Amino acid sequence: LPGYAVASVTHLLAELLENATAFSNPSTRVDVSASLIPVGLLVEIDDKGVGMEPEILAEMNALLADHESSDAGARLISAGQNGLFVVASLARRYGITVQLRQNMYGGIQAAVVVPHALLEAGHLEVAELQRRIARRQAAPTPAPRLSAATPASQTSPVAGARSAVAHASMPTGQP
Repeated sequence: LPGYAVASVTHLLAELLENATAFSNPSTRVDVSASLIPVGLLVEIDDKGVGMEPEILAEMNALLADHESSDAGARLISAGQNGLFVVASLARRYGITVQLRQNMYGGIQAAVVVPHALLEAGHLEVAELQRRIARRQAAPTPAPRLSAATPASQTSPVAGARSAVAHASMPTGQP
């Protein structure tokens, strides 16, 4: 993922994981899997919770598909249950698809598809950083510059008091 999307995608997944664990029996597991598919990265979160009535499931999927035209978002927010509204907002921002469905355990599976274009943007960002590092490493190191105020006796190998390198103008990595 590109750096600009990491926090939001992490937040989106955390909201779904929180819902999965909150609505599951504490003695059960929440399973998470990820796989590459032709359109991107599929992340599936399966809980063994209480599930949803078909009407509610359809309403939540409508919210996830288009949070601006769904009435469910306002109801969830007013009830203090803003997790799926946040998921819908973040998903729309990055072109991520999220869909809920009943799973074979009687709980809910959240299927998240991170589009290939967003993954590719991350690869391009990493490749650019690698090119910049390679250019810096390949660039010749400039010779140390002596300060005009440095007396010759301090840089003379005969005097031996200080070496010329000690007077070089070198970046420190400090701000």
